Amino acid sequence: MNLIEPDGWIDKHLTNASAKELIAVLYDIFEVWDDLIDKDKHVADEDINRAFFNAFAVIPINGFYIQHFNRLYPHIVATMTAWETANVLHKMKSEESLAQAYTLRKIMINLVVECVRICNGDEAARKAAIAGWISSSRNDPYQTFIGE
Repeated sequence: MNLIEPDGWIDKHLTNASAKELIAVLYDIFEVWDDLIDKDKHVADEDINRAFFNAFAVIPINGFYIQHFNRLYPHIVATMTAWETANVLHKMKSEESLAQAYTLRKIMINLVVECVRICNGDEAARKAAIAGWISSSRNDPYQTFIGE
């Protein structure tokens, strides 16, 4: 689940340290979850323990998350649902379902964009969205995805 960031698009658009920490922790949790579900590589016990610790102990006390819970919680749940849906669609292996799965796996970009919107407004969020989708397609091209 390659979602970000070889060109630093998040650092360029999201300046709030607590928001960056939240995003980093969420990406880590999603990466571990993805590896556990895909079973395509070994996941060390320390990585599993870290992901669960982050989910249960770090995120609930993140200041940005607490302050903006009502705006962020729905995005996190939607990201989880999109990712689970993507896994089902990916197994269908049709051309259409693979295209849908590819897009749904990247929905966490919208969570980053919402953090940018909270910190810097709508125009900054629009710019971050464009940068995020471009970066993500460079980092994880569709042709690579369909080859998995």
